[in-house]
Amino acid sequence: MGELKRAVLPFTAVVGLEKLKLALIFNGVNPRIGGVLISGPKGTGKTTVVRALADLLPEVEVVDGCRFGCNPNRPDYLCQECLTRSEGGKQLKAVIPGGLSSPILTDSEIDVEMDYQSLNAIGTMLGSGGIIVLDEDTSIPHIAQKAAGFYAHESCGQCAPCREGTNMIRFLIDRILMRQGSQEDIDNILRLCLYIRGSTICAFGFAATVPIAVMIKKFRSEFEALLIC
Repeated sequence: MGELKRAVLPFTAVVGLEKLKLALIFNGVNPRIGGVLISGPKGTGKTTVVRALADLLPEVEVVDGCRFGCNPNRPDYLCQECLTRSEGGKQLKAVIPGGLSSPILTDSEIDVEMDYQSLNAIGTMLGSGGIIVLDEDTSIPHIAQKAAGFYAHESCGQCAPCREGTNMIRFLIDRILMRQGSQEDIDNILRLCLYIRGSTICAFGFAATVPIAVMIKKFRSEFEALLIC
């Protein structure tokens, strides 16, 4: 098992908002109580950090960078991310939080609550809740190709922008994957996505184009690496 990077943090106690005053009194009497985390209103999942009133704090050892505060001395209780790192596994690359119709998130964007409001605030959506996790070896252009092929097939064909546009997006991505594409092809895909989005009767045009446009914007270098030199 690989060695996890460790960090030492002040210990914190979780108390309700109504116990804040009592917690601060205890902290003043005994500095070793440490900091205090005040839980927010029920159902919000929000917390507020109150800094300790003294310099001397008890400390707890955690895995550095772990959002769950895993204890490196308790390998049986590590989260999946820490377990993967300790075993020398692959690194996380991206996450699609709500099925192919939801915009992709990079590894630096996934520290977010899984609810409609939080995901909408960072430019994606929960959608169907079909979470897709992509590791470092996953090709984003290939994911875009699969998505484009699916939406081109599923278009009902009633709206010309959607009928013709989704097929053209699929054609352009296929050409890029065959290493026959150009920078103009990438720009044309983005242009088509923008045009189709507001030109269809139903929301299918939005679902078929926004995810692909976001993949290109966030991972454009991967598409460009496949272009004709």
